[in-house]
Amino acid sequence: MLLRNFGEEFEKRFDLVYFVNDLFYFGFNKQLIETLSELSKICNGKYKMITQIKLLNAINIILTLKTN
Repeated sequence: MLLRNFGEEFEKRFDLVYFVNDLFYFGFNKQLIETLSELSKICNGKYKMITQIKLLNAINIILTLKTN
């Protein structure tokens, strides 16, 4: 909800690339997917590619069990 209402202010105060990395720290869950979905919509989709890449990398690690 914060991202939806204050996305541009959030972007000014935080480095969202590092924020996306930190979101994955606690694993893959429903809240992560919802947050990434909202994050991809803020700032006219500016962070859509970042969220997609991180999500695909996480899925790759899960499916292949490789961490490098």
